[in-house]
Amino acid sequence: MIIKLPNAGAILVKKRAETSVTKAEFCKTLKQSGLLPRAEAVEAVKGNWPNTFATVLSGLSEDAQFDAEVEWVSAKVVHRMHPLILMIAGTLDMTDEQVDALFGI
Repeated sequence: MIIKLPNAGAILVKKRAETSVTKAEFCKTLKQSGLLPRAEAVEAVKGNWPNTFATVLSGLSEDAQFDAEVEWVSAKVVHRMHPLILMIAGTLDMTDEQVDALFGI
């Protein structure tokens, strides 16, 4: 019997899909990483959309902007592969590895 082990790429994809942190932890990490100023990180934990991320919503329709803001306000947990997080990462020109680091991967 041959047992095939998953390759490192498949393991990373799975880990990314399964990883999440609390919104508070995410915002603390953004502040510690220098990606959000302290005041914006505190407001983000409260559910307010940080000014640093303003351009993330600018390319979306009004309905999509509303949906994104409602999701952020109501979120208790932030998922690594959530489309909103991927858009934020793109706006901040972050690599996959940098985003992984925010989530402890």
